[in-house]
Amino acid sequence: MSIKKKLIFILAVMSLLLFLIAGYLLWNVVQASREMERIGRDIDYLHDMGGLRVLSYNQSHLLMHYFYFYEDRVLQELFAADNDINGLISKLRDEGAAGRNAAVAQPGLREDQRDREHLRLIENEYKQIAERVRHAIDLRKEGKPERALKFITGTVDQQIDEVFLKDVDDAINDKNDELMAAYDRILMHMGALPRVGGSRLQLIQGTRYSIQYYLAVDRLSLALHRELNEIIQYIATGHMTDLAGYREAGADIERALQECVTIIRTQEAIGMEGKQGQEGEVNDLRQEYHKLSALMQQAYKLKRAGRDYEAFQLTDSGLKHAADNLVLPKLERIMVNSRAEIMLDHRILMRSIYISGSLSVFVIAAVAIVLLVVVYRLIMRMMRAIHALDRGAEIIGSGDLDHRIAVYSSDELGELAGSFNKMAAYLKDSNDDLRSFIFSLSHDLRTPLVNIKGFSEELITGISELGPILEKYLEGFPAEEQRRYGDVLKKEIPDALKYIGSSINQMDKLINAVLALSRIGHRELKPERIDMDLVVRSALESFAHRIAHDKVSVTIGPLPVVIADRLVMEQCINNLIDNAIKYLDPSRPGTVELSAEWVDEETVFRVRDNGRGIAEHDLPKIFGLFRRAGQQDVPGEGLGLAYVKALVKRQGGRIWCESAFGIGTTFWFTVPDRAPANRSTVG
Repeated sequence: MSIKKKLIFILAVMSLLLFLIAGYLLWNVVQASREMERIGRDIDYLHDMGGLRVLSYNQSHLLMHYFYFYEDRVLQELFAADNDINGLISKLRDEGAAGRNAAVAQPGLREDQRDREHLRLIENEYKQIAERVRHAIDLRKEGKPERALKFITGTVDQQIDEVFLKDVDDAINDKNDELMAAYDRILMHMGALPRVGGSRLQLIQGTRYSIQYYLAVDRLSLALHRELNEIIQYIATGHMTDLAGYREAGADIERALQECVTIIRTQEAIGMEGKQGQEGEVNDLRQEYHKLSALMQQAYKLKRAGRDYEAFQLTDSGLKHAADNLVLPKLERIMVNSRAEIMLDHRILMRSIYISGSLSVFVIAAVAIVLLVVVYRLIMRMMRAIHALDRGAEIIGSGDLDHRIAVYSSDELGELAGSFNKMAAYLKDSNDDLRSFIFSLSHDLRTPLVNIKGFSEELITGISELGPILEKYLEGFPAEEQRRYGDVLKKEIPDALKYIGSSINQMDKLINAVLALSRIGHRELKPERIDMDLVVRSALESFAHRIAHDKVSVTIGPLPVVIADRLVMEQCINNLIDNAIKYLDPSRPGTVELSAEWVDEETVFRVRDNGRGIAEHDLPKIFGLFRRAGQQDVPGEGLGLAYVKALVKRQGGRIWCESAFGIGTTFWFTVPDRAPANRSTVG
């Protein structure tokens, strides 16, 4: 993977992490909002359940009144209370307070299943109570008041107190636990939002206390209705068990009043405003309750004194009037205000959640965008610098040692570019020194070689002229000596001089080859569009005689059009074809294959033969100067492949070889898809 791809990958990972963080914050906002919506439904559920309990106590009061006074008006009120209870149960069922509201409910939650189970039990219990109440009314209409009263105070009241109201209390208690757990989850979700401060957490805590206050008021209402119900039943029956329930309810009322005051003062302690008025309302209610309690005590004493009718008259008039017009309205107003306060706190908290979440997501998105832009520009700047270094290395590697990289910064990349330019300058100086040395050496070597060659030719001429003279001089010598001296003059000395001349010519060729190799970087390349099929076929024409003589089979695969220097391509192809034909195995028909393919933004040329092959230990040295591998039975100086390698690198390409001894050899070389178009002249 390239550096650019790695940097882009890192940028993508950073972007993903930022968006995951934003998504996580948004998810917490959504979850907190859902919890708030659920809490709102649960508060409605608590209100309806409390109303169900109050209606049940009212129904009990009306039953006792009806069985004492047998008034049609009270019977109509009794039927109206029954309709209210059934309507409230239907409301709980139809509005989906148990988790079946399709708009906001979360199906499958354990709490929803529990709510449905509570509602099913309450509905079934009330159906049984309603049937028994109708049976008691029928007994009263049939003129059996004592039997009806006994049925009411025994079977019906017992089922209401021990079963129906217990199921309602269980539902309220479970819902209270759910509410507290929901607020814990809200605190958890809000804690994930970075802008949540102490004031918002204080609001969450204050809202929890508001619900606890509402539930305390609800318990106060429950205890008050229970106390009224118990005193009425005591006055109606005189049973001491009812008196014990009455006294227990009174103690519950005092505890609930004190709990309300404690919660209010706790809210004041954490900084919630407007609680002084609530404490005043509770104190007013306490005073009115004490007045009501005094009336209940008075009715109780009348009952104890045996003045039953006066006790019931006081209960039906003064006691009921004080409860219905003074105490219960104040209690209802406190509950309404408490519920309104909870709804207000919820709206404020919901708005705070949305603002906090939206602002957090917006800030993170803005930071992410700015960060991505900055990082992207930094990556692009780094990539331009790296690309300039890569391009510079390619140009310098191809021989243009005058090339320099522009330095635009003083950071690490700028320092790297400066070091690169120093390296290029050092290479240029070294290359110039080496080229000067080669030129000087070739000149210094060529001068004595020319002298040696000239004197050798003079010696050959002198020997040829001296031969007839020496022959006359040797006529007096013995035949064996004449033959021996004749061989020296006519063969050994001329052969030695010819060998000296041949070695001089070979040395001259090597010097010329080294000079040609050193001049490769001197020539400016001229990239152009080249049809390589025409280049290969033109090269094969120059080897036509050798191909025909050696019966070589040549195969040409599809060859592309490339952008390169024509002279370089021609010399590379000629040298590789010459090398392939030169080292064919004479023991089998020779084959040479030429083809090309485009791989990874470069064209790869292939020249394959089935010749002698190269031993594995000779492969590393075949591209070296004056290095030849295998049997030395063909002419050559060991410079051809070194020359080809220099030409290929001059264009920014690569060359390599694979071979199997006795099987054949394959040479590959590449031409970049975009060959450098501007090669500066060196020197």
